[in-house]
Amino acid sequence: MSRYEPSVYQVAHQDEIARVRLENSLAGYIMHCDVYQWDKEAKLHIGRILDKLKAKLHKEGVPYILAIIPQADPKNQKFARLFGFKKYGLYPLQMNRGVEEVWVVKTY
Repeated sequence: MSRYEPSVYQVAHQDEIARVRLENSLAGYIMHCDVYQWDKEAKLHIGRILDKLKAKLHKEGVPYILAIIPQADPKNQKFARLFGFKKYGLYPLQMNRGVEEVWVVKTY
């Protein structure tokens, strides 16, 4: 993955359970995750995907992965917490989607 191409989406993983994409922004990698059907197996599967992704990015010198989540979206906030993301602060750019927050997880 090239670290210096802003606003480029790259598919990090895709299968019948989920698609995980990384957006390469000036602030770092922003993760986007689409889960097609949520159940216990999907939860474990996403955890394994994220662990592999964090290990790969850590080897490349990437210290963290970001997620941008609407402040009024408890479902996605719970998803982020489930996989180790911590709320960092407010997202500085508003895109007419209400107030958004930056969540962070370290890659090591």
